[in-house]
Amino acid sequence: MLLPLLLAALPAGQAGALPTADTEMLRIDVPDDFDIGYRARNGVQQMIEMVVPPETVEAWTTLITSQMFFDAARRPGLDGFYQTWRGSMHRACPGLTDTLIRGTVDGKPALRGRLSCPNNPQTGKPENLDAVLIQGDANLMMVQVAFKHPIAPRDTALIDRITRSLKVCDQRTLAACSARKATGFLPAAR
Repeated sequence: MLLPLLLAALPAGQAGALPTADTEMLRIDVPDDFDIGYRARNGVQQMIEMVVPPETVEAWTTLITSQMFFDAARRPGLDGFYQTWRGSMHRACPGLTDTLIRGTVDGKPALRGRLSCPNNPQTGKPENLDAVLIQGDANLMMVQVAFKHPIAPRDTALIDRITRSLKVCDQRTLAACSARKATGFLPAAR
């Protein structure tokens, strides 16, 4: 299922105008067996969490989370936001290890983090996740694929599917966005 993370009813826009916090979105290709288990939105962010039933967002082994942080592309910006998020993850899980890869999604700056928590104190289980944070024109957008077990080949296939399908779109030109091929996350040249 292609899951466009729709943000709001759209104001009339002019072609060629930069996306706004209300029109900029992240599009991902989520397997059909995932259902939305939680959705929330306020003036600062939107979050959607997806699981495979009968799992729930309270009791999951695999979780896909998409977050949109409105008007946050410049403050705190990509690096500032990632460092704050990473710091909170380290505080929540002593022994957390992580790897950071810089790159792009649709030409927009992006960071991909792979985090591994050997034992989450809240659950008593390991947690591993792959997250991509994208700096759009207006919003910061993040998708996370998380597992409460060591990452297996089928998990790697899910991560690859999600990260290869990423598109930054403007809802005012959604048809054109839907028609173009996703670039997904592209690592920066070394």
